[in-house]
Amino acid sequence: MAEYIEPYTTGTASQASDEITGVGTTWTSDMVGRSFVFADDTDGGTITEFTDATHLIVNTSQTVGSQDYSITFARLNTL
Repeated sequence: MAEYIEPYTTGTASQASDEITGVGTTWTSDMVGRSFVFADDTDGGTITEFTDATHLIVNTSQTVGSQDYSITFARLNTL
């Protein structure tokens, strides 16, 4: 049976280019490969690099203002 892992939602985040900056976050390298979604449903993309507890690199380049967010496992396509 698969283990359910709660989405990570601590703090707030903003995005400039492909870098996401957090305030009040404690991000970890375990988050690489997970999906990043902002509270307004803007898709932040997939986390490709962990820089430190407040900075991540994603595969989507855009500008998003500071807001709540969610980090979850990437969705799998199933048939």
